Amino acid sequence: MHAAQVFYQTSWPVNTPFNVSLFPIPKKNAGMLATPHVNNLCVGVLTDTTNYELKAGVILHEMDHIFYKEQAKEQQNKLEKFFLNNPSIYSRYAYEYIDEALATAIGNGWASKQITGSLKTGPWYANDYIDGFAKALYPMVEDYLNHGKGIDSIFVSKSISLFEKSFPRATTDYTLLFLNVSIYNESEGNAEELYIKLGNKFKLFQVTIDALSEKENVEKLKTKKGTQLIVLAGESNKYINDLKKIFPRLKNIKIKPNAILSFVDENQRPIIILIPEKLETVDALIKVMKEKRYFDPNKIVQN
Repeated sequence: MHAAQVFYQTSWPVNTPFNVSLFPIPKKNAGMLATPHVNNLCVGVLTDTTNYELKAGVILHEMDHIFYKEQAKEQQNKLEKFFLNNPSIYSRYAYEYIDEALATAIGNGWASKQITGSLKTGPWYANDYIDGFAKALYPMVEDYLNHGKGIDSIFVSKSISLFEKSFPRATTDYTLLFLNVSIYNESEGNAEELYIKLGNKFKLFQVTIDALSEKENVEKLKTKKGTQLIVLAGESNKYINDLKKIFPRLKNIKIKPNAILSFVDENQRPIIILIPEKLETVDALIKVMKEKRYFDPNKIVQN
C-alpha cells in the first residue's frame, strides 16, 4: 500500500487506516461490487470461490481510487496540465480513463503478481478501454512502484502514447465520444426528450444541453471543449449558415434531412450533427450511430 501512496503522491494520512466491510455475493462467477466511502471500503465477495487474490486486488483497487482523489491540489493541477497541455488528440481520452486504468493496473495486476508471483490472465476489468489501457500501462506502473517513483510528466506523456497505440480508433468511437458531451438543440422545451433518446443507446456521464435559440449558446459552441453534438430538426435551415461559419469544413457540404455529420474540427473537438426531419425521428439516426460505432474520419456525411 505504501508503494501505491508514493506512486500517487497522495495526501492521504499514513496513520489513517482503511476499514474494509465485506458482504457476501452467493455466486462463484460474477462481477464483484466495491465502493469507497472515505476510509471505509464496502466490498462484495463471491462466497463460492477461494480466489483470495481477486478479493485482495479489488480492495487495493478501491484504495487506489481514494489515493488518486486525495492527491494534494498542487499535484492534481500538475497532472491535469500534463494531460491537457499535451498536443495529442488522444490526451483527453487518456485523462478520462487514467484513474480507473491505474487502479486496475495496480489492484488487479500488480497486487495479483505480489500475491501469486504471476500476472492474472484474462480480463482485469469489464470494459475494453479500461482493461486494455491498464494492461498497456502495467509495465510502466510496475517499474514506478518498484523504484518508489511518483507519477510525473514522463509517465503522463507515455500514458497518452500507450492509449493511442492501444486504441487508434478511439477518436471516432461514438460510444466513447458521448461519455462527455455538450448537446445543442433548437429549443429548451425538448431537452429532456433528447437526453432520454440518446441515453437509451449510449452511456452518458457528463452532459450539458443548451438551446441554439440563445445567442450565448452559439458562442459557447465555438470554444467549448469536448464532444459537441448538434441536433437540428424542424426549422433547421436557419442555423445551417451559423454552423458553416463556425466549422469551415462544412462550407461545401450540402446538408440534407436525415443526415449524420461527424468530423474533428481544427481544435481537435469531435463534432456530430444530426438532422432528423423532426425530433421524434431522431431515434433512427442514433440507432445508426450505435450500429456503426465508429465514424469515418475521411468523410463528413456518415450515412
